[in-house]
Amino acid sequence: MLIMKYDQPVLLASSYQEDDVHQLLLLQRLRPYLPRNIYCHLDRNEAEKVFGQHANMRVTLFST
Repeated sequence: MLIMKYDQPVLLASSYQEDDVHQLLLLQRLRPYLPRNIYCHLDRNEAEKVFGQHANMRVTLFST
């Protein structure tokens, strides 16, 4: 779920499963459409895989 009504967009994408390939695939496909600054509820490892390589993004994590 992507919530855009706040000052900083919020992405809720927690799967609560280790190494969830579906979560990783979803994040990889969403990445080009996400804003530069975003607050995310997702696994820190998955976030590193998807957002770690994008230095121009500021991702704030609420790690599950």
